[in-house]
Amino acid sequence: MKKMLFLLAVLVLFVSGCSKQSEASMPSDTQTAAPTGSATAPSAASQPSESAAAASPSITASPTVKPSPSPAASPSDKPSPSAAASPSVKPSPSAAASPSSMPSPSAAASPMPSVLPAAAQGQVEISFTYTHVSIIASNQYALWIENSEGVYIKTLFATHFTAAGGWKTRPDSLPVWVSKSGISTGSTSSAVVDAFTGATPKSGHQTYIWDCKDENGQPVPAGQYHFIVEGTVHWQDGVMYDGIITVGGEENTAQPDAQYTTENAKTLIMITDVKVVYKP
Repeated sequence: MKKMLFLLAVLVLFVSGCSKQSEASMPSDTQTAAPTGSATAPSAASQPSESAAAASPSITASPTVKPSPSPAASPSDKPSPSAAASPSVKPSPSAAASPSSMPSPSAAASPMPSVLPAAAQGQVEISFTYTHVSIIASNQYALWIENSEGVYIKTLFATHFTAAGGWKTRPDSLPVWVSKSGISTGSTSSAVVDAFTGATPKSGHQTYIWDCKDENGQPVPAGQYHFIVEGTVHWQDGVMYDGIITVGGEENTAQPDAQYTTENAKTLIMITDVKVVYKP
């Protein structure tokens, strides 16, 4: 019995010794907990720390890691200053501000044409046959010039009675001329009136000349003008000739037809055969 207990105790000790040897030959729990990729990844002891790697000049300043500064600063890689400022890329200031590409301020704001009409040269001759009418309130006539828009220019002749104020006592005497000339408003001076008035002429051919100037003696522009001959035959019976003549060009003529204010005026012959000629 004792012998059996002894053998059992030896067996227990043997088993216990084998167990300890087995534990000694196996890796610890810490080693077995290591990741399976630890064999390829360097251990913490073999890798430098982040601070060491950042401060290590052999890694950050190694020429093999960063390209040398010479290629970045190479003149062949950067365009030359002359090429960047080449006139072929940017228009020259002279071309941008060229007067030919921009209208001048005077041309843009000018309300008048660049070329004014030439002044008319030459003269206009107005002629007609006058026949004295032996009745009262008659034998008054006037002739004057207007521009193409009907604006009064100048009186060439007016009989003295009407021009001297007879229109006030006889309103039927040359009413159109009195209105157009401005004599009724006092806008025409007495000196001007005296220059174109005259006594009623004798019967016969009458001729009057317009020198292509206005009342102030200034030449008028070349163009078309109206000439008007008005006559008072007897009280309200009147006759008028209104035509157009072109001055400033070649010689030309006009022969207007008579216009009567009443049927009775047609039977009283006072002014006939009106003819107008422009002579350069």
